[in-house]
Amino acid sequence: MSNPRNGSEGGRFRISARSVAYLQVACSLLMLFPLLGYGLFSEWQLALKEQRERISHTISVMAARQAALTRSTESLLLALSLSPEVEDGDPLALSVFLSRFTSRQRDYVGFAMFRPDGHSVASVLDGKAYFVPEETIRTRNYFQKTAARGRFSIGETFPLNDGRVVLPMAMPVLDEGGGIRFVLMAPLSTGWLEELARGLLPSNGESLFLFDAGFNCLFPQGQTEKSAFVSQDFFVRQILPRAADTFPEMSPGSRAKTFSFAGPDGNGYVGAIAALRLSRDDIPYLYIWDFEKQFTWLDFGWKHYPIQITGFIVILLLSFSLARIAGKVFFTDGLEKMADVAERTRSDLSLRAQPVRGCREIGVLAGTFDRMLDTIQENTEQLRGQSLRDPLTGLWNRRHFLEAAVKEVELAARHALPLALGMADIDHFKAVNDNYGHLAGDEVLRRIASLFQKTLRGTDIVARFGGEEFVLLFPHSTGRDAAMTLERVRRICADTEILYGDQRIRVTVSFGVSEFAREEGQAGALDLNSMISNADSALYKSKNDGRNRVTVWERDGRE
Repeated sequence: MSNPRNGSEGGRFRISARSVAYLQVACSLLMLFPLLGYGLFSEWQLALKEQRERISHTISVMAARQAALTRSTESLLLALSLSPEVEDGDPLALSVFLSRFTSRQRDYVGFAMFRPDGHSVASVLDGKAYFVPEETIRTRNYFQKTAARGRFSIGETFPLNDGRVVLPMAMPVLDEGGGIRFVLMAPLSTGWLEELARGLLPSNGESLFLFDAGFNCLFPQGQTEKSAFVSQDFFVRQILPRAADTFPEMSPGSRAKTFSFAGPDGNGYVGAIAALRLSRDDIPYLYIWDFEKQFTWLDFGWKHYPIQITGFIVILLLSFSLARIAGKVFFTDGLEKMADVAERTRSDLSLRAQPVRGCREIGVLAGTFDRMLDTIQENTEQLRGQSLRDPLTGLWNRRHFLEAAVKEVELAARHALPLALGMADIDHFKAVNDNYGHLAGDEVLRRIASLFQKTLRGTDIVARFGGEEFVLLFPHSTGRDAAMTLERVRRICADTEILYGDQRIRVTVSFGVSEFAREEGQAGALDLNSMISNADSALYKSKNDGRNRVTVWERDGRE
């Protein structure tokens, strides 16, 4: 790995980038200053006015769009609360209804309905059923506010497992006496704001940030995405006090007022902010902040005064040509190589930028860039390994299991190979937690997982499916083969004494087994979802028959 601090390559001297910049600026100012001084001030003032109006327009459009979407969401949830499916409160019918309803809604990632105690009646995320523990629901700000207020409320934003950030909006479903029967929730994706921001922001340095009620930056858009502007402390201390009297009442046609402030980099900026509330007395649930570096006299001159420069085109032609050649040699060649490497590292993190041609700073940048790629490659490999494992038991997690199982099902179908799937559940696990504590329950999960790993073949796949439930896949095995293996595992688990502190804990495990039907067109041919469902049915029968047993699901429906 090369040393990025080495300022020369092959013993050749490299002039610094700062020296080149000073030379270019000094020569240009010397020739352009007499012409650019005339009339520049008046045009500069006009540009400042246009800048403020543009920023005000951007904020007003986004705030009005969000305000309209909030009201439409309130109306939508009210209409949902009056639907027969919601009135009946049947979880199965409601899940189907919400799945279909979600597929027609672009701005929402799903819908959910909960009881006043936080118990989930039905939850749909991206068109699929999604379970949320009631302990989690009861801690959510939107649930608490809706239950306390008894009317439409908006909570604090929170991230989903895939990284998307949602703004939860909730509406209570009241009974005849005015009490709360259910709480309807619509998670509004903030992704539409990012799309709208990309369309509204010009390519002149304007930036837009979105902060939630807790002053957390939900997303930055623009050229300062990784700067100190996203700091919560900077936003609360520097922006909110200066903009306290500029929060607009977003009536149709209104525009946000602009204000000036000093950025964390010491430069002057002009910006506007909108605080969105449900009513005048409510705390804002969103802050939309748009700003841009304020034009200075010199910046405006370089960018908006081309007429006088035209007279010097012939004189400056040679200078610009030489500057272009120097820029290519000292800057662009190295930067283009690094840009090319950065683009291709999407598929190959082993690529590196050095050696590059350019000034000393380009060499330092390339070396630092390569070290950053080394770190990214190492972290990516570590994170990938962590993302596939259950942190408690060390087994594969549900996501990795489903990915691997799909491949095994396709292989079994293609080559007519046997394939079996098992579901396992620790019997009376809640009693273990209640009697010995949750830490003891965690130790039981780890020991049972360890027994699975030691007993099964290296080709078998075992994963934690959720809670005290495990799923096992047996390639090249029939259902009977898998049942025999699981019977051996069951006996080992039942005979194993788990030590936790001075406690001795014994548990049993129930199993359900299903088999992949290989013959094409056969009645009851199974895909992966069917295998899981049938194995779960067999597991349910094991539970009903007294637990601590293995049950095989038969194709004719008998077990």
